[in-house]
Amino acid sequence: MADKSQTKTGSRRPDGTIRKEIKIRPGFTPVEESQKFTSKRVAEFKPVKGYVPGLSVIESDLSDKPRNSESKNMKRNEKKKEKNPLDALQNEISQHSENFSKIQIKHQKQNETFLLNDSDETTVLGKRLKALKKKLRQIDELSSKPKDYLLTEQLEKIKNRELVEKEIFDIEQKL
Repeated sequence: MADKSQTKTGSRRPDGTIRKEIKIRPGFTPVEESQKFTSKRVAEFKPVKGYVPGLSVIESDLSDKPRNSESKNMKRNEKKKEKNPLDALQNEISQHSENFSKIQIKHQKQNETFLLNDSDETTVLGKRLKALKKKLRQIDELSSKPKDYLLTEQLEKIKNRELVEKEIFDIEQKL
């Protein structure tokens, strides 16, 4: 068998030393010369030569065949829904009714309190308490800064300190 590989002669480095000869197999393309892989999807979105950003062009001018906006799975799911429209509606209604039965929202002056099951109520109150304590820390940090450099929103936040403390006290009493 004859070896059809080519050899590249050694070259001279800038410091004067010589590199070894390199054997190159047939069909080999160096990394520098190989093209970067692009998927079909990425290639679709590459701008066409002569493309002007912001210029609205009709799709039929850009491509010969019309593109389907729905995938195969989306079409298949729609067909299933068409076959059983009552089942689909009942599933949606049952999902929404479960969500609405769990949560009842009462609006107070500035806050919203959520009435849930006992375990859910404690977790919601715990989260609210954590958020209020964070707000109180932020108020403390803002009050330590000179008031000349604060924004109006930050000044309002400092003014609401008593309300935040009162709400923290109320939540701690509930827990």
